[in-house]
Amino acid sequence: MLIAGCSGGGHTVGSAPPSGGSGSPSSLANGAKVTLSISLAQKQTLKGRHINSKVRPAIAGKRVPSFVSPSTYSIELSAFYGGASVFNTYVYLNQCANYSAVYSCSTNLPVGTFTIYTSLFDSNNNWLGTNLYSSPSPQTIYANGASPYGNYLYADVAGIAQYVFVAAPLNCTTTQGSGNYAAIYAVDAAGNEIVGPLANPITGYVAAVNGAGLGAVDLYEASTYGLFAADHNTIYDTSLYQLFINEAGPEGAGTLYGSTYNITAYFGSGSNGGAGFQLGSIASPASSTITVGTYIAVAMTPGSPTLNAYDIEESVPAIETCNSISLYPSLSSPSLLGSLEDSSGQYRDILIVDGQNIVMTGSGNPVIYLTGSVPQVAFPITGTYTLGSNETPINLFESPDVTGRFFVITNNSNNSGNGQADQFLATNGATVYSGSYSFQFPATNLLRIAGTGANNIYALYYTNPSGSNLLYGVDRTNGNQYPTITAFTSGSTIFELSPAGPTVDNIFFRGYNAYASTYQLCVFDAQSGFGSNHCVPAGGSNTNQGAVRYETFTGQIMSVEGTSIYGDPANVTPSSFTSATLYTGFPNAEQRFTPGEATAGFIGVYSSVSPYTTTFLQWNGSAWASEGSIQWPNAWVAPLY
Repeated sequence: MLIAGCSGGGHTVGSAPPSGGSGSPSSLANGAKVTLSISLAQKQTLKGRHINSKVRPAIAGKRVPSFVSPSTYSIELSAFYGGASVFNTYVYLNQCANYSAVYSCSTNLPVGTFTIYTSLFDSNNNWLGTNLYSSPSPQTIYANGASPYGNYLYADVAGIAQYVFVAAPLNCTTTQGSGNYAAIYAVDAAGNEIVGPLANPITGYVAAVNGAGLGAVDLYEASTYGLFAADHNTIYDTSLYQLFINEAGPEGAGTLYGSTYNITAYFGSGSNGGAGFQLGSIASPASSTITVGTYIAVAMTPGSPTLNAYDIEESVPAIETCNSISLYPSLSSPSLLGSLEDSSGQYRDILIVDGQNIVMTGSGNPVIYLTGSVPQVAFPITGTYTLGSNETPINLFESPDVTGRFFVITNNSNNSGNGQADQFLATNGATVYSGSYSFQFPATNLLRIAGTGANNIYALYYTNPSGSNLLYGVDRTNGNQYPTITAFTSGSTIFELSPAGPTVDNIFFRGYNAYASTYQLCVFDAQSGFGSNHCVPAGGSNTNQGAVRYETFTGQIMSVEGTSIYGDPANVTPSSFTSATLYTGFPNAEQRFTPGEATAGFIGVYSSVSPYTTTFLQWNGSAWASEGSIQWPNAWVAPLY
């Protein structure tokens, strides 16, 4: 919910008659014919419009004399003399001559000199524009429009902002190391962006909350004259001045206050729909906090069409709760969530399995759209892929050794109900399908794929009903199966599998070795035909299937045990592998890593023990340090830039 303000000095509001709205026309005993001209603005629906959060909002460059909403259906004309109404009537556009959105309408008004007030309405009787507050000059109506005078009127009105909102899908944002901008839009009751004078001018200001405060978030206006701070200014004309939120590099937060003169408008950030808007009057401004952090964490409740988001500030430090994230088009029944870096290196993408659809939504340009004429802002779904109706999604995960690659594990009824891995590549805002690999057994959510850097082999593991622990090899270039091997002795259990990075053929796995009666973290060289493994004690009894992670920024293989993380450089030879404590001090035991490889050097660790805490860690150059935590009832939390 939010904001606004812009150019201009002090503002005084003179008295003006109220709009007739749904009133009835007066009777006219002696009138003269009048021709009313009205030129509608070009229809610019907000639906599905992309906006660039990196580019300062563009300015029209010249004043629009009036804004006549393209949704105008009827026009009310009220004639006043001596401050009293003497006549009012309605003109309907469908009764007027139309010349390329320029309408010529015939009506009758009383003869004499009157102040003519004009109001515009849509087909639902929503008030769209008026000159009530523009101090119109008196107009002389001549009898029969006698020559050389003609009774010509022009609907010179100002737009009425029903909604004023910030074009950002979250009240929490990240600058990603550089400045962002979020434009502030004035929208009429029919969902049209107002470019021109406002009947209800907007004012706004920012107050620092924490961290860098105004250094992180501030209110500005852009015009043909340059950029100016806009705190406590008033904007009368959106074609001359464009309000926007400037988000600079420092972390912090500011509370944005916004209000309108004459006619109260709703203020909001857009992403929460009507529930996210609140009235902002001069006496009681609407307010909301915009927070700028280093990272955003995205959380999902399976089955819910919206996502939750949290802004993570390093320097404050703090984790702020954001507005829920809407996606455009919307989700239906999401079940799996992850995040990854696009193969181009320019985007950080959220991955979602939604029913039979693989959905990728970019963290770049948001989309403005309308729901019930209410403006909203969402992350766009930039790429989709529909699984076959014979496939049942089981798991989703990202490839740590190939940037932008991810897999969806499914069971395929056409393959005797056995599993398969569908491989995708996220590139330049699109999801590219790049092949599938069939298994010789049904898939479960325990199944993992671990990549190897040099020879393109993937090792997969699966525990069959008899309790055997089998590792399978698959060549990802052609899907050929490699021989099955036994990782541990019969009756043992494998909990997780992970590669050793993009240039090394080592594969790590963790499980319980029944022969040695210990939990172990093991490594083997896949290039030598799997070969023999080298194991070290795991230091705990963690049975979670997400407790091992190859971290791309540090090159470390990390294993969660109890309240600590153990690991070592993943590029060491199997014979020399050791395990050292990388971090200790989690609030609860039985941890697992959150899904997502989008943020190298930044990880989340989830505890399945109540109160279900996810702790975020960042590599500071020499050690892993906590950045804070959130409480979320399931493991579907993915960090995102």
